[in-house]
Amino acid sequence: MQFSRKVIEKHGGSIENKNIAFATTNYHIFRGYILSKKNGFDAKGISAKTKFYFYPNAFLREFIGLLVDQKWKHIIFMFIVILFFVGLKFWI
Repeated sequence: MQFSRKVIEKHGGSIENKNIAFATTNYHIFRGYILSKKNGFDAKGISAKTKFYFYPNAFLREFIGLLVDQKWKHIIFMFIVILFFVGLKFWI
């Protein structure tokens, strides 16, 4: 999405008030939306169908991709949960 933003701005001017769409498989759509927001623009996703037998692999990869992309949020959350339970142990 970073590269796409640069190309759009180079060839079409400001990215504001543009109708932008991206095409991908249906299991990538959610991460595409997240990445477009992260890069400062709204985009509409157009999805292609995925074969049923590929879904378990595809969704596992997307889940891991989202965890890695937002790893600091997850690390901080887990740290707070651990501190809460360690603190709770000392209060009881």
